[in-house]
Amino acid sequence: MGESTQKGYMGIYGFSLPTTPNLQKLKDSSNLFIFNDIVSPATSTNASLQKVLTLSSYETSNLPWYNNFNIVDLMKIADYDVSWISNQEGLGKYDYVATSISSNCNKVLFNGYPDLDESVFSLLDLAMENNVAHQQMYIIHLSGTHFGYKVRYPSSYNIFKATDVISIQNNYYKLKQAEAKTKSEYLNAVLYNDFVVSSIMQRFSNDNAIVFYFSDHGEEVYEFRSFAGHSLQDSRFIVEIPFMIYVSDKYKQMYPQKVELIKGAINTPQMSDDFIYSFLDILDLRINVFDSTRSIFSKDYNASRKRLISGEIDYDMELKQQYR
Repeated sequence: MGESTQKGYMGIYGFSLPTTPNLQKLKDSSNLFIFNDIVSPATSTNASLQKVLTLSSYETSNLPWYNNFNIVDLMKIADYDVSWISNQEGLGKYDYVATSISSNCNKVLFNGYPDLDESVFSLLDLAMENNVAHQQMYIIHLSGTHFGYKVRYPSSYNIFKATDVISIQNNYYKLKQAEAKTKSEYLNAVLYNDFVVSSIMQRFSNDNAIVFYFSDHGEEVYEFRSFAGHSLQDSRFIVEIPFMIYVSDKYKQMYPQKVELIKGAINTPQMSDDFIYSFLDILDLRINVFDSTRSIFSKDYNASRKRLISGEIDYDMELKQQYR
C-alpha cells in the first residue's frame, strides 16, 4: 500500500518526465500490469483503508467498518500466514484503521516511523526468510509520497528541479517559484517510490507470487490552485491512484488463465473499495457474502456502479473531466 501517490505524476501512466523507470522495465518484461481507471473511495488514509481493506462501502454505511470482514481475518481463515510490515506510525489518529486491522496478523513489524521506505526491505527479507508456511501473505504499508515530500527520499534522488517543473506546467495555474520547488520534490518522491515498489516486487520474482500495489489516495500538487496535499473532496487528483499487479514467472506458468483475466481488466473502471472482491476472486477464495458484480475479474462485474467519493461525490459525473 502506497501513500498519497497520484498516478498523473508517474511516467508509467504517461507523465512526461521519467519518474518510474524501474516499474516501466517490469511492465516491458510482461510481469507488471498497469490498471488505468482506478480511484480511491475517500481522500484520507483512514477513510480510504476502512473501505479498501474491509467489505465496507457506501452501500453498507449503516454498518461500522470494524463490523465488516477485513482482508487479514479472511486470509487467516483461508490458512495464510499474514505479516504486516509498515513504515507508518502504528499509533495516532491518522493511522488507527491500519493499526486495528494489522493487530490481527500473525506477525506485525513497524519500522519506527519516520524513516525512508527502503527501511522495510530488511524487515521483509527477515520475514520471508523465517516464514515456512505453505501460504504466505505480506501487507507492506509505505509512507510513499506523503507531504513533506523532501523527507521521503535520500539526497541521491534529488533529480528533478523547479526548472523541470516550470518547463512542463499546464495552462490552468501559473506556479510560483516556491510551489515549483515543492512540486519537484514530489516528483523526486515519486521517483524514489518507483525504486521502493519495484524492489519489493522483485523480491518475489523467484516465488509463485502475485503482488498488488495501490495507493490509499492520490495527491493534489498545484494543478489548478495554490494547494498541495489531500483530504479535500473537490479534486480528481486526490482520488486518481496507481493500481498495478505484478506476477512472477512461476505464477504466469501455473496460472495462465488468471494472467489473461488480469490483462483483460486493465482498462476496467473501478473504485478501490471493490478491491477486496477482486483480490478474493483472483485467489479463488469465496465467502458467503462474496459479490461477483464487485470483482473486475468476473464476467458479472458491474462497471456501471457509481464511484461515489466519500459516498457523496460522483467521480465520473463531477470530477473525471476536471482540468484535462
